[in-house]
Amino acid sequence: MPEATEHKPIALIGLPAVGKTTVGKLLASALGGTFIDTDAAIEASEGRTIAEIFSDEGEEYFRQLETAAITRALGEDEVAVVSLGGGAIEQPANRELLKQAQTIYLAAEVSQLLARSGWDAARPLLAGQDGQKKLETLAQRRVPLYEEAADLTIQVAESSADQVATKCLAALGLETKVIAVTGDKSYPVVIGHDLEAALISQLLELGQDICLVHPPTLAEKTEQLAKKLTAKGGRVTCYQHPDKEAGKSYESAIAGWEHLGNNLYGRDAVIVGIGGGATTDLAGFLAASWLRGVKLVQVPTSLLGMVDAAVGGKTGINTGAGKNLVGAFYPPNAVFADLDWLATLDETNWRGGLGEIVKCGFIADKEILYFLEHLPANTLPSGPVLIELVARAIAVKAKVVSADLHESGLREILNFGHTFGHAVEKARGYRLGHGQCVAIGMVFAAELSRQRLNLPASKVAQLVALLEKLSLPTSVSDLPWEDLLAIMRTDKKVRAGQIRFVLLSDWGVPQIGQVPTTEQLLVAARKVGIEVGA
Repeated sequence: MPEATEHKPIALIGLPAVGKTTVGKLLASALGGTFIDTDAAIEASEGRTIAEIFSDEGEEYFRQLETAAITRALGEDEVAVVSLGGGAIEQPANRELLKQAQTIYLAAEVSQLLARSGWDAARPLLAGQDGQKKLETLAQRRVPLYEEAADLTIQVAESSADQVATKCLAALGLETKVIAVTGDKSYPVVIGHDLEAALISQLLELGQDICLVHPPTLAEKTEQLAKKLTAKGGRVTCYQHPDKEAGKSYESAIAGWEHLGNNLYGRDAVIVGIGGGATTDLAGFLAASWLRGVKLVQVPTSLLGMVDAAVGGKTGINTGAGKNLVGAFYPPNAVFADLDWLATLDETNWRGGLGEIVKCGFIADKEILYFLEHLPANTLPSGPVLIELVARAIAVKAKVVSADLHESGLREILNFGHTFGHAVEKARGYRLGHGQCVAIGMVFAAELSRQRLNLPASKVAQLVALLEKLSLPTSVSDLPWEDLLAIMRTDKKVRAGQIRFVLLSDWGVPQIGQVPTTEQLLVAARKVGIEVGA
């Protein structure tokens, strides 16, 4: 990925509580460099908080420390982003230092910052009873200085941190998006082209002992990455597992554990999944289980892996009883969705990924449906449309898993089309792609939605027409209904022996925990071409 203009580091400036630290971390991940918060650097070197420094030594002493910290940060080769304290701009020496950087002013109205700041002693110049008035006074004094020093101004408004980071990258001319998955363990999902430099930097920042998990088809590319990491000081091995779903087996997991043990990987290990959904599921399970948890970075190389398997923290292997029945919820440290990998895909795998993308449109983001419905016939998305579709699908999943990592409620909506889809997948011996099976499952679920939730028949027809336009299957006629029903009874959403579905009352309005009648199931089965009794 291209670096910032003239290879300068990025300096973020702006009022307190505008989000410089959070945005800065996301930008640094996307750019493949380190992030320095000058306030945090000062606290680390002094061994006390900013508030304590102000109280003990006074503001003038702190400003001297601040200028020294900015000087050091902007002078370090590997630094990509530096976040400055809100008041740094008032010192002429600091404004001169900012000429060494690509300076971005994160702008927001005082009214937009009031709810963020907290007005506590952590922000010394805002402490006290009248924080609003103090912030307004600071804004009057500092905003003209921010505007004068800035190379770029980004309006924060009501945007989230990942949206602001994406705006910054776009303003810098970098075709990259960053989506933050939040929760107990937050991590960035970086989406774009030519992300290898950013990936290498992130891996070596996490640790030197790295294990690259990959399928046979990506052996050559993985070895090339291993050599580059080794050249930069990493200790790297590669673990190759059998291709596709065969790689998600007891045998693959055991062989992976033996590889980690034989190569003396400790708790500082970094496991990297490079491949499609089967690889990222296996790599995640190895990371979750090895020494009860080591660092994990996912590098999905398929469209399906990018929008589904690699994001959300679900890891696992298959058993004879079903798909993904053994595993763990284990969020990664980062995900790099480098769209250049998609050049290795055949059309079938492309179509499978579109199946998961269109699912996100039906359950949460109607703009996805708009983009797909307006694709020219017999074409695959590319360029900005591809980036937008991938980012939107990931954003849907990120929002859901941020609120419900362990699938205790909301996260179930991501299983629209999966109850029947997984049954088809297993009945076919995993020879039909996951996305294709989910497409058939969505038709099944849409018909159930018509019967149970009054989803209009015209919308069922719209769903079928869009899937057919994307060359995804909408029926399956060669599988016995009794076999599919038996498999669905082992689905992870079953409660008290009842098969439960995610259904839709409208686009973007999913309903979880729906238990259809036997007759409703039979009608849905006929909808997807299965012969059942009258």
